[in-house]
Amino acid sequence: MKKTEQGSLLILALWSLLLLAAFSVSLGYGVRQKAALVDRLETLDSLIPMAASGVEAARGLIKVEDTTPNSDSLSDEWSQNNALFKERGMGDKGYFSVSNLVSNGSSREAAVFYGLVDEQSNININTSDAATITRVLQFSGGLDKDTAEDIAHCIVDWRDTDSTFQHPNYGAEEDYYNHLNIPYTAKNAPFEAIDELLLVKGINRAIFDKIKGFLALYGTGEVNINTAPKEALLALGLEERLADKVVGYRNGTDKEDRTGDDRVFVQGSTIIADLNKVSAIDQAETAVIENLISAGKLGTRSSHFSVKSKGTLHKNGAFLEMESVIDRKGRIYYL
Repeated sequence: MKKTEQGSLLILALWSLLLLAAFSVSLGYGVRQKAALVDRLETLDSLIPMAASGVEAARGLIKVEDTTPNSDSLSDEWSQNNALFKERGMGDKGYFSVSNLVSNGSSREAAVFYGLVDEQSNININTSDAATITRVLQFSGGLDKDTAEDIAHCIVDWRDTDSTFQHPNYGAEEDYYNHLNIPYTAKNAPFEAIDELLLVKGINRAIFDKIKGFLALYGTGEVNINTAPKEALLALGLEERLADKVVGYRNGTDKEDRTGDDRVFVQGSTIIADLNKVSAIDQAETAVIENLISAGKLGTRSSHFSVKSKGTLHKNGAFLEMESVIDRKGRIYYL
């Protein structure tokens, strides 16, 4: 055999080896990818029921007979319940936790509490009037009054069912959204997710991040005086001095919420008398509370609670979070 033929055969053999090696690497990569996919699917199959079990645990607690039918407070079992909600084992595979991160009383230090969040502790974006939403944007969003009022009316125009401006100078309807670079229509229906606010004229990510924690979608629209943060009370129209009196009454002598000496407003008709026992309120402050109660904006009872459940696997620390809202009848609204 000639040297040239031998050389050709050698080159052909080398090419064949390279092709086989490339095929082997490709095959191995494909197998690894499929194995990783199977592992992810198996992980997901394990995590979904774990996270869902947290939601069901919360649902079971909310549905049971309430021992305080006229009031809900941060002292109740739904608010903090380590036995039911902290790292509950799900066999050998993992566990679920239902928790939320809150500022703990006067210290304002963020702390984890194992329990639910009262939807009626915040301002309902679907039922509140423009004046209330304006104050949310001022006190929580840091906006000046004119800008806050303009955006508040944009929010009202977004959720209402017509194309009529609610204010002669503020707001936004169909024509504004249709003429954007990427046009879309105004919803003209209630908000179904807080993130929808990012579609409303005037709201950017910075504003949204500041106000989202003080807004809610579900409930009667009545804010629970037992669970509302100071920011929500200010948004309702309470002066800072009166809001401090309300929070001070609730927190008890140690000035911290969720502790043994907390006080509870049992029903709307006794709020003023209860406050006067600890910190006297004047005639103007009395009128503010009475007007809010009669208008159905302030109460002591809640109908909806939000749940953030997290399932976690022991083997690799993989986790899945599931968020929902549960009403007193046990209906679940997944977010």
